[in-house]
Amino acid sequence: MATYPITGGDDASLLDAVNYAISGPSGLGQYNVGFNKSTTAYITGNFRLPYSNTNYAPTYVAPIALGNSTWLDDFTWKYEFAAPQAVPPFAIGNNITVTGVTPSDYDGTFNRTGVVYCDVNYVIARATNPYPNPGPGTGGTVSLEYLYFYPSPAGTETRASTDCNGIISVVGPEDFVNLSAMITTENALGITAKVVEPGSNGDVKFSTQLNRYIAFNNGTAQNPQYFYQFDATVAEHSQTFFLSGGVGQILTLSIDASSGTKVDTTPSGYYAIIANYQMTTSGIGQYQNFSIDLPSSAAGAYTTGNTSITINNPGYAFVVGDTITIPGVDLNGVTGVNNLVLVVDSVTTSPTSFNIDPTTVFTTLLDNPAPGLYWYILEFAFITLPGGQDVEWYIEDMEVGRRSLTAQVIKK
Repeated sequence: MATYPITGGDDASLLDAVNYAISGPSGLGQYNVGFNKSTTAYITGNFRLPYSNTNYAPTYVAPIALGNSTWLDDFTWKYEFAAPQAVPPFAIGNNITVTGVTPSDYDGTFNRTGVVYCDVNYVIARATNPYPNPGPGTGGTVSLEYLYFYPSPAGTETRASTDCNGIISVVGPEDFVNLSAMITTENALGITAKVVEPGSNGDVKFSTQLNRYIAFNNGTAQNPQYFYQFDATVAEHSQTFFLSGGVGQILTLSIDASSGTKVDTTPSGYYAIIANYQMTTSGIGQYQNFSIDLPSSAAGAYTTGNTSITINNPGYAFVVGDTITIPGVDLNGVTGVNNLVLVVDSVTTSPTSFNIDPTTVFTTLLDNPAPGLYWYILEFAFITLPGGQDVEWYIEDMEVGRRSLTAQVIKK
């Protein structure tokens, strides 16, 4: 074992000391990878290059009608669109899904390799396993449904890789990997989700994850490289959000004649009213909340002049004519005598889109995997929670700003 200070001519100690120095945290010969970008980009979700695109990159493409389909070789397939598209609908690496082609040999999802070429007239995709020529194909559709969810049983987890990644080698049991990562959004856009099915509602967990993948040799002559399999989540930051089909979200309200009297508001009062806890509804609508502002005025009937209502959350499942009752006690009065009754005048009639902020910072972490080749990737995960499996929704796009990842092998 090397000792410090080295006082004699012990060759073994000298050799140990030199080897330790060039492999340790001083940086001499140390294995280190990093990624850093500050420019805005759209994450493609691909598990291979390109991981991001500076131009708009959708992560969901609705089914496109196909004309002719052609087998090019055992691994490569060409699909012509029935009509030219306005722009190339797919990006390199997209894992497209083909259905309804005759013969059905052309159907399936192209995982891993995916799209190798696309223009406005056709798309070419490459499979990972060989398949013999089925002859000419016709009809069917092609789509990108990697981040499309329906139905998705509770617990279903789908990940989308970002461009924050790095491959690193661990050679000994005493090697640790020093990790850090961060990702932000630009213009507060983040990830845009859209609920497709009117009236469907449920909870979904969104996570920013720092994941570790382990390498295996492909063992095939056609693609003699490594492939990577999920190994572990090293760090995670999660948030739960509510998906709503949008139909029945409150647009406008008015004060109903059945309201009680307003108390004397001198000085003025400002009240945040939370659905289900501080109000009741005549229908099945829920998850709404309001802010009620009562300027200084004498006691009397609630009017638009002395009562200001701000809709903080429009809720869902409301219909025109529904009434919402706020107890007088929550407006500094007496329940029954001073109740405020609101009537729903208009609601939304189409599904909605909304944004999720993925901003996350993972401070320095130590990982100690077994010796091997590893790929660390900052990823987004979408996990269906109980009650969310009946929601039909998809991720439209994933826009990110500044992002970075570092992975550094150090000795124990």
